[in-house]
Amino acid sequence: QVVPRDPTTGDPLPDPIQEAIDAAAPGDLILVAPGLYAESPILYKPLRVQGAGEATILNANPSPSSRLSIWHAKVLSVYPSDPFEASEHAGFTVFGTNSTDFTAFASRIDGFAIRGSISGGGIQVYDSAHNLRLSNNRIDGNQGTYCGGIVLGQWVNADVTFDNSNVVIQGNQILKNGGVNGAGGVAIFTGATGYRILDNLILGNFCRGAGGGIGHEGVSHGGVIARNIIRNNETFYALATGGEGGGIFIGGAAVAAG
Repeated sequence: QVVPRDPTTGDPLPDPIQEAIDAAAPGDLILVAPGLYAESPILYKPLRVQGAGEATILNANPSPSSRLSIWHAKVLSVYPSDPFEASEHAGFTVFGTNSTDFTAFASRIDGFAIRGSISGGGIQVYDSAHNLRLSNNRIDGNQGTYCGGIVLGQWVNADVTFDNSNVVIQGNQILKNGGVNGAGGVAIFTGATGYRILDNLILGNFCRGAGGGIGHEGVSHGGVIARNIIRNNETFYALATGGEGGGIFIGGAAVAAG
């Protein structure tokens, strides 16, 4: 069980959730106690990370700036490259690796309040995070280059093939997030085969791209969007730039020539 302070000395731990992820074996359940956690964990193996609801708060704001260098160093310690220059320090960042198979064990992020990110969004799922479940989280007040709330894959990466199959996004409150290039609330990019977006409250999100509430761009066969409440989301629109689909946008991927 993860607590915000060292249970022996009472001293604050720098990144207790990340330390628990590093120590866990695939398939383990990590219970995160109520508290304020000033960190942005990287989930690179199939684990069930369970918060205690809105009282388990993840503050992903990258302040002080030293947190960014530590975060990027962590990425490079578990992944062969760092593809997150434009989307650094999300609340949670998820990806599989050559040694961690997300199809072999159940994985989830459940029961967190996630806020404060300024470029990675609330939860970014990069690649090979098959069967991941994102549920019962309150994701509010985040900004992301590719999406403010939850993003699968990345925007306009024609040379990268993403594969995040059967991801379930269910029962979340996705509120007042901002997307710079992608959607405001939830963004689905190429390779999210069989995704499910179910029973979420998606409210008051804003973006400069396409899909104030939900944006599906590119080819992701077999997706389902059902039983969500999607209200008061907005896309910026102007003559030279701007997006479409204040509630839901579904369309092809952007082409290289624009």
